[in-house]
Amino acid sequence: MTMGQCALIAALVVSSAAATASADVGAETGPDVPGAIVRTPKQRPCELETRVRGRQKRDGVMLEASMRNLSNAQIEVTLVNACPNGAAELVGLPKGYDAYSACNRGACVDMSPRRVIVPSGAERVIATTTIHPRGDACNEPLPAGVYMITAQPRIVRGAAETCSAAPYRMALSRVSETPAEPTEPPPTEPPPSPTPKKVAPRPPGPRPIPCGLACPNGELDSVHCTCKKLQLTPKPARN
Repeated sequence: MTMGQCALIAALVVSSAAATASADVGAETGPDVPGAIVRTPKQRPCELETRVRGRQKRDGVMLEASMRNLSNAQIEVTLVNACPNGAAELVGLPKGYDAYSACNRGACVDMSPRRVIVPSGAERVIATTTIHPRGDACNEPLPAGVYMITAQPRIVRGAAETCSAAPYRMALSRVSETPAEPTEPPPTEPPPSPTPKKVAPRPPGPRPIPCGLACPNGELDSVHCTCKKLQLTPKPARN
């Protein structure tokens, strides 16, 4: 082997070693170093799916936040006792909106965390509240628009991978367009009373009295309740 060939082989070995060292440094220091190797951790599948459901009420919209177990095993989590708020934060309402009307509640007696066990395929409700679009003691009326509301459970213990289902869509029109309270119909006039029938006046004279006589051989006098003898006229003789 000539001296030139030996020098070429030595240069290739040094270049390969430098490239390997550069790759190792990049793997340790992160993607900011040119030529670094970035190892992205594999994302776990969703195990607890949070969902918000809504139901129209006379005085507002009732919201219900729940967790559904999508895994094949039972999941146990511990939620923060956020009294007077709920165990889930409602996302999608205006900033500062008091969704649980906490300003109007008294002191909380029990502040211990809440333990929730969700079997495989089951669903558990973790928070409920009622939104009053026209305003209440804690909130001003909500502006007109469309609100896409989701829930974030306040989990303090539990290694479950959470995700959110499709948000609940709450559409509000202007307050002036909201249906008004039902009013009573105007009073109707009573139908006219029927006109009484006119009775012909009774002719003058004595009134007949009730009579139960029967006059087979005479004529009944209804005024005096007597029988009159018939005046028979003899028939003419036949020739």
